[in-house]
Amino acid sequence: MVDHRTFERITKQQEIILRGERHSPIVCVKLKLGSVDMIGVVDHLTAEGVFEAAVEEAAAVPGALGAVLCDFEGEAVVTRWGVGPLPPDVEAEAQKHVPNAVRSQVSVGQYLLRLAAAEPCALLMTFSRKTLSRHGGPLDTLEIAYRNVGLVVLSLPEDFYLVIVLDRKRIRSFGHARRVAQKLRPRLVREIT
Repeated sequence: MVDHRTFERITKQQEIILRGERHSPIVCVKLKLGSVDMIGVVDHLTAEGVFEAAVEEAAAVPGALGAVLCDFEGEAVVTRWGVGPLPPDVEAEAQKHVPNAVRSQVSVGQYLLRLAAAEPCALLMTFSRKTLSRHGGPLDTLEIAYRNVGLVVLSLPEDFYLVIVLDRKRIRSFGHARRVAQKLRPRLVREIT
């Protein structure tokens, strides 16, 4: 067990670790048992913690609307919104198409982010099968450019993938997002496999 001052110091270390500046994370855990606060140290992040930290880093890419880690069915495992609220006109238009039951569970922005990230799932599966059948090797990265939105899709083991959704009005190229995704790959691969 550690005292309160040590807990704060280690918590600051954790913030540094979550920014990707260290490879063997230390995590502080604070539990309340009855009237007693218990503070402990765990020597690694859970897979979920690693996923959340990686997706948060991806969502922080300049010009990113957000990032999503998806499973083999295109379902969002972790979602992070990036730059702020949706433009009012986009949100107003989306409100017409998002079911009320969904709006009560997640924001319109989160819903649209998940929807955008689910879309590449079928493409990834198709391209992966085609490139492997033609001995081209596994698919690494896919970039999709729509008029206003760009997607950088990083293929991962076990048919997981990371999607960085970009506001094309705020970026000049996909390069920075692609480099961040490639930098996150080893961390994500370690937890997936």
